[in-house]
Amino acid sequence: MTLVLIPGGLSDLPIRITTMSTNRQSAKDIADYATAQMAAGKPRTTIYLRTWQLRRFAEEYPGSIRAVSTADLARHIGREDWSPATKYSVRATFRSFYRHLVTAGSIRRNPALDLPPIKRPILEPNPAPEEVAHTACSTPRLQLMVDLCARQGLRRCEVVAVHSRDLRRDLLGWSLVVHGKGSKERMVPLHEDIAARIIAAGPGWVFPSPSTKSRTGHLSANYAGVIISRELEGWGPHSLRRRFATKINAETHDLRSIQILLGHSDLSTTQRYVGTSTGQLRSAIGFAA
Repeated sequence: MTLVLIPGGLSDLPIRITTMSTNRQSAKDIADYATAQMAAGKPRTTIYLRTWQLRRFAEEYPGSIRAVSTADLARHIGREDWSPATKYSVRATFRSFYRHLVTAGSIRRNPALDLPPIKRPILEPNPAPEEVAHTACSTPRLQLMVDLCARQGLRRCEVVAVHSRDLRRDLLGWSLVVHGKGSKERMVPLHEDIAARIIAAGPGWVFPSPSTKSRTGHLSANYAGVIISRELEGWGPHSLRRRFATKINAETHDLRSIQILLGHSDLSTTQRYVGTSTGQLRSAIGFAA
């Protein structure tokens, strides 16, 4: 068995790449790829997903996955039961993995380069409704999690990583150093009530893990997503974050500030987060009366 440790990913457990149902060389190549991705500072959730996708492919492909052709990869992606978003993700994983093998000198040519492009449907953002964002939660801990997503715009992985040492105070109030994807940090101004609750939580992790086996010391992002969605009857952290972006945009139309607050590298990503309210659409169509 080849063992790859990715602390604090979708769970606090390491990823195990077994050689029982996977070719031994394939298992080693996937493990080496995961290590290279970690060294490059890729987000833990991205490494976890890509490794899982590669393991699934390796279990179905006879022999070493070094020997695949473009047609083999296309057949795997061409499953009818996969959504365009899933196919797009797997294609990106293949291109990244085989580029790694070429760089490492394991193969001469990247077979994923000739895979046809996959169009993803542009879906209208689905922000959580205001009544959901202002739900009175069953526990103070859950309330703080929801507020950090809905009113501060944090991702679930950023929520669970909130620590008392990340609080900063200036002449205007409290701010929080947010540890985002790819080891990127940003400073987010805090609402006074949220800052007070973080301070009241005491020194250390605001959401400590009860497990002695936790490799990070705090709750996992996956667990936080589950309990928030359960509390809000299906509305998850991502929809709360979209509510944050949509609400600010409706009031300010300042996409650049929203981009900074959300921690997006690309403004186009921020534009996809912002929804359009029914009221705005009605107001717009009124001009055509």
